[in-house]
Amino acid sequence: QFQVNTTDTGKLTIKPRPVTITAASGEKEFDGAALTNGGWSVADPTEGQYAEDGSEIVAPTGLVGSDKVAAVKVAGSQTYPGSSANVPSDAVMETGKASNYKFEYVNGILRVTDRAAKYVINAAAPDATYTYDGAQKTAEGVSFDQLTFDGKTYTVTGLTSKASGTDAGEYAASITGTATVWDGETNVTEQFQVNTTDTGKLTIKPR
Repeated sequence: QFQVNTTDTGKLTIKPRPVTITAASGEKEFDGAALTNGGWSVADPTEGQYAEDGSEIVAPTGLVGSDKVAAVKVAGSQTYPGSSANVPSDAVMETGKASNYKFEYVNGILRVTDRAAKYVINAAAPDATYTYDGAQKTAEGVSFDQLTFDGKTYTVTGLTSKASGTDAGEYAASITGTATVWDGETNVTEQFQVNTTDTGKLTIKPR
């Protein structure tokens, strides 16, 4: 008296379990070297929430049992004052199958701050001594006591000093201009104190 249709097919779906991986952050004062941090962490597992009929309301998260992440690629670098993302990706499993998980990546932050105690560069004007011969003499240029700090060498532009004279006597050579400190093509003047109070001297002695 009955026809029982049995053509229907049910489906069991096991969704990949969410796992959050966070890249490490880092912070330091400017020292001319790039700030990096290859660290990362995996969030602890959380329990799911389920309705009375057993249906899932909130998915459980985290690694299951002895499953373990072996490695994570972390890419990020910050050299100058400011901040940028430290980006994790490409998790590799040590135990367990990566296909059982949905990796969710959270960036870390790399932050470089201005120096509290600035690097100090002392500029020097030249001294020169001649004996009078009727021709104009000149003492010109600016030198610096130190341009390498923490293994990094910088350049300074914008300063001049010049004293000229023909007659016997002494001529002062003050340093003029505005110092700009460079790391390659990057202006890093804010990290330095450039002292320009030195005065050079051109001396022309009587013949």
